[in-house]
Amino acid sequence: MKYISKLFLALTLLFLALWQLPWAYNFMTKEKPKHSFTLFSPLLKNFISNKVDEAGNLYSTDGENNYTKAETDSLLPFFHYRQLIQDGRFPDAVGTQKISPRHVQQTNFIFRSHPTDVNGPNLALYALLESKSGRVNLEMPSDLFRTTATGITFIDMKSNTINQKKSEEFTALLEKKGCQFPLSRINGNGTNRKEYDNGYLLVDKQQQLFQLKMVAGHPFVRKIEVPGSIELDAMFITEFRNRSMLAFVTDKQEQFYVITLPDYEMRKIQIPGFNAHKQQITIIGNLYAWTIHVKDALGSYYYGVDANNYQLYKQLRQTEKKKKKMWGIHFTSNLDNYMKIR
Repeated sequence: MKYISKLFLALTLLFLALWQLPWAYNFMTKEKPKHSFTLFSPLLKNFISNKVDEAGNLYSTDGENNYTKAETDSLLPFFHYRQLIQDGRFPDAVGTQKISPRHVQQTNFIFRSHPTDVNGPNLALYALLESKSGRVNLEMPSDLFRTTATGITFIDMKSNTINQKKSEEFTALLEKKGCQFPLSRINGNGTNRKEYDNGYLLVDKQQQLFQLKMVAGHPFVRKIEVPGSIELDAMFITEFRNRSMLAFVTDKQEQFYVITLPDYEMRKIQIPGFNAHKQQITIIGNLYAWTIHVKDALGSYYYGVDANNYQLYKQLRQTEKKKKKMWGIHFTSNLDNYMKIR
């Protein structure tokens, strides 16, 4: 018995050492990423990155030319439009198209996704907001819905009872539009911290794609045509201020798409690829061009994309020299929100 106790103690100490020592080493030797802030300039058709010189002064460069802060503001007018307005230098037009500060505000957007947003646990209870309430501010509903093998069910949160009439109404319209239960995937933004509501994207067991939202208390269902060669993977409802897009979508081949409005057309964004389960993405978009930043363990990839036809202007790769980490036992990962031994 004494031998077993000593063995158990030794194994426990070994386990703690394999867990805590690598964590402490990796934490103490972690270096701050040296990547600069980079945006695609639709005027230069090139990327501009912020740099710091030996004196500590901030300047910008496109790899060939250096620019002052004032020059950078003019080369990135959609990002620095507030500064240009303050300086009295906001342009009346870019190219042949006239622009205004309000137009810029309406068409600018920022989108971010991290692998933890896709790989994390799912409560499987969803809030469906009223998208046409007639009020300026959206209100949270008094019920939540869940999906089952035969439809969707609305549950009143206060009484914890099923709203049978509402559940049957929404399920019936989904089935009428061709939706086949059970659903394999669902995505939406169930919060009232937004200007409007686009509901949810649903994928049924036949890989058909639908939009579901509530309009004046009744269901609205729209089937979205998906080319037969596309096998859907991750989905992201957007709800940007300009209302020109419904969602971003990826497929199993790591291709990236946008669903445009009002035509509900799925259009491919011409970048080499994006894996929502392993890579994080940031899109800073404006009227003319998008800067797409895809980052993973190997480094950063920047893509300048035309905002109208989604063709690739230019790409830039910034590799990151990874410090070798000390091997050990870990319970968490930057790719998901689960706690487990790794």
